[in-house]
Amino acid sequence: MEELLDYIIALTNLYGLVHKDKVVEIYNRQHGKKVDPAAVDALLQDPTQELEEEFVGVFGEHFVSQPILEEGAFGEELRKRKGKPFHVPPREELLRYRDDFYFEETPEYEALAGWLGENLFGGDMQPAELLCEEIQTVCQFDFQVLDVLELFNQEKVRFKDQAQLEEAVGLVGKLADNTRLGENNGLTPRELRRLQERRMV
Repeated sequence: MEELLDYIIALTNLYGLVHKDKVVEIYNRQHGKKVDPAAVDALLQDPTQELEEEFVGVFGEHFVSQPILEEGAFGEELRKRKGKPFHVPPREELLRYRDDFYFEETPEYEALAGWLGENLFGGDMQPAELLCEEIQTVCQFDFQVLDVLELFNQEKVRFKDQAQLEEAVGLVGKLADNTRLGENNGLTPRELRRLQERRMV
């Protein structure tokens, strides 16, 4: 039961919302021992305190992150995901998403953090990493370039010229394009675009 709860929490953090059948499918694919669908149904009917503490709620046959429920956005969020394939990480990677602050540190993330440290923080990587984590969060939720520019303003980041600002924005764009999104069922925009292009061939 404990690992089933871990899966539900991790999948909800990764996807934002997940249908009970998808939980069973992914859990069974990654385990020799199969989970009884009735165990998942029981958690939908009577969520444990652990799920509530991890901000996992229930809507119908879905486990849903509490912010989506609180915003009354379930229907809209479900529509965003319709027809999109799922990114299912290997078991070890998937369970890292049990921590709702976890994100995959991609080469694009490392490139931006390194650039920020070298160009804006005089080689000091600690503030560069903190800023890069904030930018990563912006990229995960309805990314807009203006939101990142506003973040730079809030953090009192000063660019030496327009060219340096444009270089930073370019790196942020690459990070956003390679960030896993709940609305894409865990796929990055780049991965989803490639899958859609293959279908059109």
